[in-house]
Amino acid sequence: MRPVYITNDAVEISSPVVLDIYANPEHVSVTATVTGSNTSKVQYSFDDPFATYATDYNTNGTWIDCGSPLASITTGTASTFLVNSSTGTGPARAVRLNTGTHSSGSVAMTVIQSGIA
Repeated sequence: MRPVYITNDAVEISSPVVLDIYANPEHVSVTATVTGSNTSKVQYSFDDPFATYATDYNTNGTWIDCGSPLASITTGTASTFLVNSSTGTGPARAVRLNTGTHSSGSVAMTVIQSGIA
């Protein structure tokens, strides 16, 4: 998949980036960069974004906070493998950016998925 770029510049939850769970092996890299003064976190979901209950996927899906360093990003850049099927931590169905506090600046998230080893 091509890189997906998401930017939050207020207290908001981004649209979810739906991942290809059939990519084998599935590798998903996430980078988030904060400028200014805000606190954000990256979340993922195992719920199917195309299921009938998912009319409002951001509300009806179960979202799980990523571990460190994407759990609480307040300054600089944080990046990690969110999903890496070789380590048994996947597959996630979607990822989103949740900005809880905002005074200035923005947070930019990049999601890259690869199915090629």
